[in-house]
Amino acid sequence: MRELEVLGNRGVILTKMYATSGTPTGIAMAMHAGMEPFGPKLGKRLAFIMDVESSKSFLVDSYKEGFSQYSKRIKNRKNRTSTSAI
Repeated sequence: MRELEVLGNRGVILTKMYATSGTPTGIAMAMHAGMEPFGPKLGKRLAFIMDVESSKSFLVDSYKEGFSQYSKRIKNRKNRTSTSAI
């Protein structure tokens, strides 16, 4: 999950996360993580989707924190730029 924080901190915008699994364990993990079944079943394989912005999943907490830090840095840069231009 550290990698998701790094992506957020770099300003990478994630809107959706996708996963697939064909094992009972993988399917249970995706559902436990807050992912929703998505699309038709492909044999034993299920596809899952998660909306990052509205999700309360622990999976996206670190991403949201990283993106929050990025947003604050950008806001501070804009404030310094507009203040120094006066």
